[in-house]
Amino acid sequence: MKIIPVVCQRCGAPLDVADESVRFVTCAHCSTPLEIVREATQAHSRILEQIQKTTEEHGKRLEVIELQNDIERLDRDWMARQREEGNVDEKTGAVSQQNTAGCLAVGVLIVCGGVVGLVGSIRETPFSMTHLLLSLAAVVLGPLVIHAGISELRRLSDSKDRYRAIRAFLVNRINLLRRK
Repeated sequence: MKIIPVVCQRCGAPLDVADESVRFVTCAHCSTPLEIVREATQAHSRILEQIQKTTEEHGKRLEVIELQNDIERLDRDWMARQREEGNVDEKTGAVSQQNTAGCLAVGVLIVCGGVVGLVGSIRETPFSMTHLLLSLAAVVLGPLVIHAGISELRRLSDSKDRYRAIRAFLVNRINLLRRK
C-alpha cells in the first residue's frame, strides 16, 4: 500500500492518504472535508465547500436558463394561439380583439334592425307576417350574437390573464435566483 503525502488546503496540516482509491478525506486537525486530486506527478487536496459553492452557482445559472427557455416557449405558444384564432394584426404583429368587438357591433346592429323592422311591420297597412317574423328573429338573434361576442371577449381576457400570470411567475423566479 502506497501512502501519498498531502496537505490540508485550509490549515496546512499534513495528511497521509493510504490508498489510491480514497477520494475524500476529512482533516483531523480542522475537520475540513477535502477532495484528494491526483495528477500525473503529484496529489493535492481541494476544499469541498468551494466545489459545493461552484456547483450551486452553476445550478442556479442552469435554472435561470431553463426558466428563460420556458418564457420563450410560453411567448411562442401564446402568439401561435392568437394567430390561429385570428387575433394578430398582420401589419403590426400586435394581438388585438377586433374580430370579437366586430361581433358585438354586428349584434347591436341586428337588434336595432329588428326593432326598426318590428315598428315598421306594425305600421304597415297591409300587415306582413313575413316582415314581422323576420324582425322578431332579428330581435332574438341579436342578443345571442352579442352574448357570443361577450363570452369570447371574456375567454380571451381570461386566457391573456393566465398567460401574463404564468409569465410574471417565471420572471419573478428568475429575479429571485439572480438575487441569491
